Amino acid sequence: MSAHAVLVATLAAAAAGRPATLARITRPAEPRLPRGTRLPDAVRVVELQAASAEAAVQAACEAATARDREGWLILDLPAECLAAPSLRAHLDAAVLPVGPTPLDEHFAAAVLGDPRLVPPVQAGPPAPVWLLGCGRSGGEPAVARFERSMRAAVRTGAPDAADAIRALPVALPRLGPSDAAGLVVGTLTSRLLCQGLHLIAAIEAAARHPSAAPLRRQDLAESPGPAPSAAGGADHRDTGERLRDLAEALEAIEEGAGPSPQDLADAPLLEDWDVGLRAVRALTGVVSGHPDFPRPCRIRTSEVYASDGRTWVRTYSRWYRLGRAVGDTAPTTLQ
Repeated sequence: MSAHAVLVATLAAAAAGRPATLARITRPAEPRLPRGTRLPDAVRVVELQAASAEAAVQAACEAATARDREGWLILDLPAECLAAPSLRAHLDAAVLPVGPTPLDEHFAAAVLGDPRLVPPVQAGPPAPVWLLGCGRSGGEPAVARFERSMRAAVRTGAPDAADAIRALPVALPRLGPSDAAGLVVGTLTSRLLCQGLHLIAAIEAAARHPSAAPLRRQDLAESPGPAPSAAGGADHRDTGERLRDLAEALEAIEEGAGPSPQDLADAPLLEDWDVGLRAVRALTGVVSGHPDFPRPCRIRTSEVYASDGRTWVRTYSRWYRLGRAVGDTAPTTLQ
């Protein structure tokens, strides 16, 4: 998850016209970046292996001392290194990416339980680490849920550190197939580029105000690219994110694990409700090769979510190839 966030921030900085150096300092067992990764000319990559945490800290300090002050230096290094005061003194902002699962949050809470890493808010430098929620969709409500969850996780093992927990006001969404494929070769999809631009704006704001109260989306007005929405709690999930969230919720319900009390506490309240119907678009036709129908027969598909209008369609259940349309004497396009 750290490499994902680091690549997004590096590529977004380059897209914004800012020279960036990505310094990856890994332990011997950790893999290097994929060989097919081709980063923009504005990005310089340095990959070093360190035999110990102390050696990793020393390498990171040397990279920070030698950096080009006109550009960005983005360090990707083991989280344990952040506990070293000598390194923290060189950093404008320290960010700990945290994945979307309870296990990810547990591991992050264990790191944050180190008193050297998260001193009291009033203690002065080094400032507390900022958290970055990764693999999380839903805009500001998702960030708020993430921050509450991390406070609760840290409070279990280190009560004094919980009040110093602060999350950046942006989160990186789950990677779709195009997002993941692009990162491997060093490119960002338009969706991930927008998130990356907001991420570097959030990091810059955290660097300007290292001990400030929690940042808000409004504090990122200087972000290049589309400005954050003025609607404080707006839900910016796209169709894919909404469907993935629905799938996860249905799986939890089937397993008897949902909705959780926190899910319901964060949910809006619907009053004077009644059952209503909405028309959804579907296709009818004679299907062959369907796993549920061994012989050709006429069916009505589940609701249609996407189509190129002529050769394929994606329904709730599956992909379909489109053959001849009914009465197809001239080219027919699905609108």
